[in-house]
Amino acid sequence: MNSICYQANKGFNFNIYTPTCDEAFKLLSNHLRGLSWYQKNGYLSRIRLFQNSPYPLIQEILKQHSFDELAGILDSMLKQKYIERFEQEIYRPAEKTYQLCQEKIQSILPDVQKVYPKIQALNKSWGFKIWPQYEIRVDPFCCGGQYWPEEKQDKGIIILGIANGIHPERIVGTMIHEMIHTGIEYLLINPNHADNPPIKHFEKERIVDHLCCYVCAEDPAWHRRYTWKDGSRHPYQEATQNYSYMDTLVGRQPDTDPLKNIQHFLEQGRKDETCRYIRKRKITR
Repeated sequence: MNSICYQANKGFNFNIYTPTCDEAFKLLSNHLRGLSWYQKNGYLSRIRLFQNSPYPLIQEILKQHSFDELAGILDSMLKQKYIERFEQEIYRPAEKTYQLCQEKIQSILPDVQKVYPKIQALNKSWGFKIWPQYEIRVDPFCCGGQYWPEEKQDKGIIILGIANGIHPERIVGTMIHEMIHTGIEYLLINPNHADNPPIKHFEKERIVDHLCCYVCAEDPAWHRRYTWKDGSRHPYQEATQNYSYMDTLVGRQPDTDPLKNIQHFLEQGRKDETCRYIRKRKITR
């Protein structure tokens, strides 16, 4: 079973796709080469997942190389050295896991479809990108999600990390978050496809979460998304607090024009906007 298609008469179309061995290894390679970036940007839960990985191959690679060394190794070099062991020790034994994940993800897709009317409103009002298909790929090595817009194939690709298990509530939230990423990447975040987009990483995340709050406003599960069982805040959300000035640029109503606001913000300068935000906070307190 390579994929499960979910076609909707009115809504999102999904393809839950099992990566090939080469694709799965590339996903692992990207994580390993990105560990230094994860560390610098505070994604410590991802770091711990790899440091405590149950796979001997991953443990061996981490013993042989520092995070900075891995960042400088080409994907092709890692593949040449480790692809055969990866297939034998990790990919083949995980075939049943991939199939089980496909079935569980398929079962929660109706909950994702609930946000379609609001996403459609954003599409009509300011051009939010709704892809003809969203390809869902399972990532057994990591947690959370990743994305990229695949323009040549006209689809949004969503990576779902299941290293911490498959929790329907978490999967729904992650899917919506990553789908919003693909919908604004080349509209608000990086319209020129530059190597270094003008918006910083956590500014981008703040915009996405702000839009998630709009489309998921009626879903009480969304508000528990970044809260631990003891009620404390998730470290990810704490990291975005420094970028809460982005909230003034993206309204929660579909008739706002975030693209115009963000372009104006970048023209005026991020530093000036931050200072105005801080002054405003002091005045209103």
